Amino acid sequence: MRQTLGVQGAVETLLAFDLQSSREVIVRTAPQTALPSATWMRLVHEAAVLETLEPLDLSRPIATGTDAGVVYLATEFVPGITLAQRLTRGPLTVHETLSIAASVLTALHATHERGILHRDLHPERLIVAAEGVIERATLVGFGFTRSLAHELSLRDLPASAALHVSPEQAGLIERGVDGRSDLYSVGAVMFECLTGQPLFAGTSLGEILRKHLTSPVPLLAGRVAGVPRVLDELLERLLRKDPRDRYQSAQAALADVIALDEALARGIAEPTLVVGLRDRRRSLAEPRFVGREAEVSSLEVELSRAAAGNGRLVVIEGPSGAGKSRLLDEFARVATRRGAFVLRGRASETEAQLAGHLLAGLSRSVVSELLERPALRQRLATALEGRTHALHSLFPELAQVLGESALPGGPELYGEQRTVEALAVLFGALGDRERPLVLMLDDFQWAPDRAVRLALEWARRAGNLRGQVFVSFVVATRADELGPHHPVRALSAEGVRLELPALTADEIRQLADSMAGPLPA
Repeated sequence: MRQTLGVQGAVETLLAFDLQSSREVIVRTAPQTALPSATWMRLVHEAAVLETLEPLDLSRPIATGTDAGVVYLATEFVPGITLAQRLTRGPLTVHETLSIAASVLTALHATHERGILHRDLHPERLIVAAEGVIERATLVGFGFTRSLAHELSLRDLPASAALHVSPEQAGLIERGVDGRSDLYSVGAVMFECLTGQPLFAGTSLGEILRKHLTSPVPLLAGRVAGVPRVLDELLERLLRKDPRDRYQSAQAALADVIALDEALARGIAEPTLVVGLRDRRRSLAEPRFVGREAEVSSLEVELSRAAAGNGRLVVIEGPSGAGKSRLLDEFARVATRRGAFVLRGRASETEAQLAGHLLAGLSRSVVSELLERPALRQRLATALEGRTHALHSLFPELAQVLGESALPGGPELYGEQRTVEALAVLFGALGDRERPLVLMLDDFQWAPDRAVRLALEWARRAGNLRGQVFVSFVVATRADELGPHHPVRALSAEGVRLELPALTADEIRQLADSMAGPLPA
């Protein structure tokens, strides 16, 4: 029995039946002339090394050789379906994702210790149970991989692997390709398991690779409900652009994955795991979130007020480095877990003069929410009746969803104040009792005048609509960078002010340990 499963370049993958062992096997073949002699020798060497491993969650080689000018590698057939096939049904749970990660990291730890990389790790290379809860995954596809001594160029990769490939493996940065490259791919696979979407997508290979090199790792908060903060930290560490900043070994990442899964199984919603504590540190890591529990509690109170229809403006103030952005990260997680619709924007110093840049970045999230909630779309169309044209330059997709188009001349025809009023109505109508809105705008000291006027207009409207404001409008600003007459200073008078105090000595110690590992007293 022989069935062709696929062809990639010169390599053909077959499902065959081994008469000697009376079992199905996977056979990968290629014409001997298509493989350089050095590649063939590496293949034989890697198969021999993998055969010596203790049973692991990986497809073990059975035989290698040549026959009639064809090079072949036979490996165990693993029942189940690929992770890629499973993900077509939707995202996985946190437990399933951590179970898959534990299986893969266990296999990688063993192979990396013997000088073998996978270098083609993506959902097609993982076999999982076809039905039921996924408790493990089997790593396959070690067939025609390379050893640590061989450099892999981008043109050797299938298109699917470009979605999970590290910057150094793609040749985007000048760093050696080693076990940490596989760890980056593990992080990309975990992100896809949790969200059902690739880490970075694009319309071209170049766009995807540019995002791998330059774009920050998207937060799970706002995308996945019930995700603990430490899981975001774990993924962010796996997915650092520079391999020197990532986990330095599969064993260290595995220890954190197991510890997190066990803590969640015990019912701990927010484990206090210090990510990378067991790792061999070669550089400082990003600090963990500490010392802002009181502020998070205050923001949770504001969320409860919004759910009751009494939302208001909240102004978070603190100097640079005080942890405002990390506080917003945490509040986004909390709000998402409680079912809120979270919108988040950040002003930029270099684009401060581009009117509306801060708000225009929210357009895609608003449109996605409207497409998923027809009732909200109808409510918004009613609230914005006669005002949609004023928003067209900021939210062109919104006008299309609501069935309106721009009038000649754009929003200037109606005046800046009309645009600000329309924005205030828009963000006031997006929340309701079942799903309140949390609108967070960071680095507000650089916000354009339109955004500042929006916050003031919204706060004044909210003050007159008690019991009808299902929105918590949160802005974070560096008060020390504002002059005495800066317009942002007027916001505190219209809402509640939340000032971040200095961290205590013990909190600073926790920060230091999270960045550098356990330190002497």
